[in-house]
Amino acid sequence: MEDIHIFERRVKSLHEENKEEIESQESFYKDQIKILEARVKELDEKMKELGPAMANLHTPYQYNSNLSIEEDSNLKNGKLPSNSNED
Repeated sequence: MEDIHIFERRVKSLHEENKEEIESQESFYKDQIKILEARVKELDEKMKELGPAMANLHTPYQYNSNLSIEEDSNLKNGKLPSNSNED
């Protein structure tokens, strides 16, 4: 009978240790989530501020890579490209 009591105490002790570890991990991850949420909110605010300015910037992938920037701009403005081969 004494062995059973020793075993029960040991199991309870291990259970408490595991419970404390899980609570510690839970607290850590909740803190990490709060940090990430704050960072996302901060970046969202920056994007709202920069949004209009960023809309006017052109990035390389916006252009047709087979055309020069001027030709691509002409296409966007509804002008057909001129063929230099035609006389």
